[in-house]
Amino acid sequence: KDEERIARGALTFGGKKVEEVMVPHSAVVHVLENQRLDTKTVSKLMKHGYTRFPVMNNNRDKITGTLYVHNLVGLKSVTVRVKDICDKQVDYLQEDENLDTALNTFLKKRRHLFIVLNQFHEYVGIVSLEDILEEIIGKEIVDEFDEYDDVREYALSNANNLPQSSQSTNAK
Repeated sequence: KDEERIARGALTFGGKKVEEVMVPHSAVVHVLENQRLDTKTVSKLMKHGYTRFPVMNNNRDKITGTLYVHNLVGLKSVTVRVKDICDKQVDYLQEDENLDTALNTFLKKRRHLFIVLNQFHEYVGIVSLEDILEEIIGKEIVDEFDEYDDVREYALSNANNLPQSSQSTNAK
């Protein structure tokens, strides 16, 4: 059954679009580029269980980088701001891209997180390599740090309960 599920996923995932598997903007946890990385903030980030967080400018209208959790390990200074340690490279995919094209882009660029844009080049969400792999294997990938079987479902349900400012200042 597992082999059949994976074969079916591998044969059909390319016909799906990025918008079908992405995490919509309203459910993404962001960090702001001028946010200080004090103990409280780092603790909040770690609680989310993600390894990457999109970084937004202070106007919250542009993604300016990606904050990696591994950059927080051993961080001692509370004066460090997100923009001081985040990766400034930002990669994009269009929401109407096929998943096979998206997978090839992930492999070519050797990245694990892309910002998703709509036809007007507006930020509408994020997609990870894991999102695409889940489509291929036909199953959610859950690791030892995941508190929920379907993190995307949890994020979407939680997005409706968070005030916009809290959501944008915490992290993805």
